[in-house]
Amino acid sequence: MMMGSETRVGLTTLVSKERLRALYTDALRMRLVLDEKISMKLRGQHEIGGFYIGGMGEEIHGMAAAQALWDGLGLPIGEPVADKLALFLHYRSDSLLDAALRLQGEPNGAVVDQMRQQAARATDTNAAGRQMVMHVCRPDLAVPPNQSALGMQLGKAAGFAMGWKLQGKTHGPVAVAVLGNGTTSCSDFHEAISAASLWDLPVLFLVTDNEIAISVPQTEGEAIVDLEKFAGGYGVSYATSGTGDFESVYRAVMSAARTVQESNRPFVLHCPVTRFRGHSSSGLKDFDSEAYDPLVDFAQTLLAEGVLSEEEALTPLHPWPGNKTRYLANYRPNILAENLQRDVRSVRDQVLAEPKPDADSIWEFSQAPLPVGNEPENSWTGSRSEITIAEAIRAALDCSLAEGDTAMWGQDAGGSLGGVFGCTRFLAEKYPGRVLNAPINEPLIMGTAAGAALHPGMRLVPEIQFADYSLNVLHWMVHLGHLHWATIGQVSPNVTVRM
Repeated sequence: MMMGSETRVGLTTLVSKERLRALYTDALRMRLVLDEKISMKLRGQHEIGGFYIGGMGEEIHGMAAAQALWDGLGLPIGEPVADKLALFLHYRSDSLLDAALRLQGEPNGAVVDQMRQQAARATDTNAAGRQMVMHVCRPDLAVPPNQSALGMQLGKAAGFAMGWKLQGKTHGPVAVAVLGNGTTSCSDFHEAISAASLWDLPVLFLVTDNEIAISVPQTEGEAIVDLEKFAGGYGVSYATSGTGDFESVYRAVMSAARTVQESNRPFVLHCPVTRFRGHSSSGLKDFDSEAYDPLVDFAQTLLAEGVLSEEEALTPLHPWPGNKTRYLANYRPNILAENLQRDVRSVRDQVLAEPKPDADSIWEFSQAPLPVGNEPENSWTGSRSEITIAEAIRAALDCSLAEGDTAMWGQDAGGSLGGVFGCTRFLAEKYPGRVLNAPINEPLIMGTAAGAALHPGMRLVPEIQFADYSLNVLHWMVHLGHLHWATIGQVSPNVTVRM
């Protein structure tokens, strides 16, 4: 299905002039933020420019996608929407993050904290300098924590959507999982789309396709030759925006988000994007001036529709000067861009003057506090009954499930068998919808449990049938054990793995 191919009617008929101007300004600012990091690297100033990952070329995709989510889902402007939306982001999703934060009333968007992460400053609200750039964590503003390993955001997104379902929020909220085309080769994609389809979960899988994975071309790194048929094999709807311009992305994301919200089913949306430079600063290459630039296209469209003046619309010089040290020197004089560049550099100077974390702070948040439990005294001296370990486990699970904030799933755990040792026998009947069978896929079991446990107060007890089947979930164990420390106590998933 092609989305975004409708007859062009003018952007001002879709979005107000004020919002279009703001979106363009924010997109241009994000382009200049990354350019400033590159300039610092080229000058040998490595505190911010030493290593970066960013989506230069994806600014318009991010802005259009965010605006479409708000418009399509009917989200309020200027207030948190974490009860209605969750964004599980990719490391190139900096512009989508920026727009989403601003739409929720965060005046600085992602700019200041992104610089703080880059420079490892104690003032970083995501992790207080403990994580590299784009390891974001703003659960109060619909952005659960990200991670390094590619694809893990997908299992978390499916699990988080399952958490909504367990809480009785069966229609309305939507989890958005952003991934690159290279990440479609990760097993996480199969695991997450399997869970979302089997369990009827409202997950929008947003595939940003720049036709390369770090440096590996699609012919060598992607075995899925038809993403639509791949999604269809799971019974999941699919569409593509077709192109990467603002209107196509806006229309496609809005339509897909509404479909997910109304059907309470997953959806795969493919969106072509442009990559102007290397994957990261480790593969820095010259700006690709021949590639399609959605930001320039957006600027020229807004100029034609009277939203921008000629002095504000980003317009390349011809022939392309190829100035490597002064990015804006490759464009016509632009008063808006020059003002934004000054603002970006002011933020840079502010961040560099802020304190780094104290060395001793590394021990803070090392472990979430354990609950205090007191075993009641038992004065009974008569004969005692005896139960098996399996029966004791079942009794403990029964007590936890009775409190209503616990759920569990695993292979054979939700049927009449109750697991190969019978530990969950009868519990699925007693607690329907909270004791479930799962596919023979331990990373799916663990990943979705991790995602569901991102909801404060929820307790997850995933079952891995035998301990030696747990070797392929080491990354989930490490991630779960790491999150309380990495997010400075913002996220403490309550997961008890039973095997």
